[in-house]
Amino acid sequence: MSICRYKKLKCPDCGCESEVIIWDSINVQINPEAREDLLRGDLHVFKCPQCKEETGFEKSLLYHDMERDFMVWFYPFKSLEDPEFFNEFSDDGNLDCTMGLIDTDTQDYAKNIHYVFSMDELVRYIRFREKLADVKNPPIKVKYAE
Repeated sequence: MSICRYKKLKCPDCGCESEVIIWDSINVQINPEAREDLLRGDLHVFKCPQCKEETGFEKSLLYHDMERDFMVWFYPFKSLEDPEFFNEFSDDGNLDCTMGLIDTDTQDYAKNIHYVFSMDELVRYIRFREKLADVKNPPIKVKYAE
């Protein structure tokens, strides 16, 4: 499931208010355009309609690719400064299933989420997993009789 919402933000340069899309989670099979925006660097960027200033903002994001069986969760690095942030995790660094953040009946890969702390790292990990899946499981080429 993909989750997004709209929020009004003020331009830090001129103060103009404009609405932006904020993604909490992206399922790339449902919203492939959000994947493209993320990989292009256009996700979570405020683009002022008045002065044309572009400002990125960091917000946690769960990225889910069902076809390639992986999930990666981006958290802003400043999350590590909040002691309560760690309450969501078990001692081994995985999400604590007892907190109800993960359905225990879900796919195994969803219980093994990878965590990153920068948007660049998120994009690199996505590219790595996509390339890995393509190399390990290439599409089957069908030859037709002439």
